[in-house]
Amino acid sequence: MSKNLYQKMAAIMKEVETVFKGANISMGNGRSYSAVNHDDVARLLHRPLAEHGIITKVSVEKVELVGREKTNKYGDTALEYRADVWVEVTFINADKPEEREVCKSFAYAFDSGDKAVGKAESMAVKYVFLKNFVLESTDNEESRDHENSFKTPPKKNIVEEVQAKAKGPAFPQAAQAQGATNNIGVTNTAPKKTVGFNKPKPTPSTEAATKDVAGEIDL
Repeated sequence: MSKNLYQKMAAIMKEVETVFKGANISMGNGRSYSAVNHDDVARLLHRPLAEHGIITKVSVEKVELVGREKTNKYGDTALEYRADVWVEVTFINADKPEEREVCKSFAYAFDSGDKAVGKAESMAVKYVFLKNFVLESTDNEESRDHENSFKTPPKKNIVEEVQAKAKGPAFPQAAQAQGATNNIGVTNTAPKKTVGFNKPKPTPSTEAATKDVAGEIDL
């Protein structure tokens, strides 16, 4: 007794679990990342699909192509295309062709030549296989940066930056308060005041007593 389509797909899921990254995607400016591409998934599933008698049919349902001018860091202007592609992937039981499962997918891609549509189609089909067979891709797509973007630098803390340069508190009020207790990094710019004291003139009796005491010390 032959298996139905879903039994065959379940059998394939038992045989294959993980697809490993085989592509190195360049993002420009010396940045790149490893990823799972269409060929990695096709290489993993081709033989199991054939052995279990499952045929796949891919049809492109819709394509939107938009061109835009892009200037590189050298000031050169070139035309870049973005392709939005909608596809349908049909899984067919070769033993019972009436048993079919249709899966829809979407993807977009950029290219400066004629490959934008092909890239988007390959990506859309790749995700159908990845998700339907629940393949572990070891590809952390949720946290990856956008292909044409850069990581946002962390925001600067102006207070800490000023404090680090001055090696003291960032605000004058804080500097005075700290200087009053620690005497660190605070300069008193107020004009100095000179206080004079008038030395009292000695009286005759005081002068004589002073001489007597001095005489005792000399002895």
